[in-house]
Amino acid sequence: MPESKTYLFIFLLIIVIGPVFSSVLAYQKLQKNMKIHIDGNFIPFPLFPGFQVREAYFTWRDKVELISGNLNVRYNLVFFLPSSFRIRVQGRSLQVKLLGSWAAQEGIQNLNLDFFEADLGLDRSGIREIYGIEAISPQFQFRVKKSETLKSKRESAKELAA
Repeated sequence: MPESKTYLFIFLLIIVIGPVFSSVLAYQKLQKNMKIHIDGNFIPFPLFPGFQVREAYFTWRDKVELISGNLNVRYNLVFFLPSSFRIRVQGRSLQVKLLGSWAAQEGIQNLNLDFFEADLGLDRSGIREIYGIEAISPQFQFRVKKSETLKSKRESAKELAA
């Protein structure tokens, strides 16, 4: 009987620690694949694959700078595979600054996004596929959905990665 309690304890420990450990690995892989460093308070979700970065800050490729906000990140557990993985990033009330060609193209630099969601396929080189991106603010709305043709998805992914 004491042996079954030990197995139960180990099983419960794996259920709780497994997602936390995988969240740390996914957080590191996200930063490595996107070639960014995310500052903020990393908080793993204990029972499912995901984490939150509170008071997040990052700059991505002279395209966009997240000045402040909380990001929720969920990922597919197949990120352990070497090729690619899918990740969903969501945030509300984000302060964002468009940089470089994006700022020039949109004619807007500082944004307060009411809602942001990105559903991306990542590999070692960065964004492999865009399943959907949505950014909404009073001054700015941007949407890319998976229902687009394969050609336009590839063009969108290349444009976003460029």
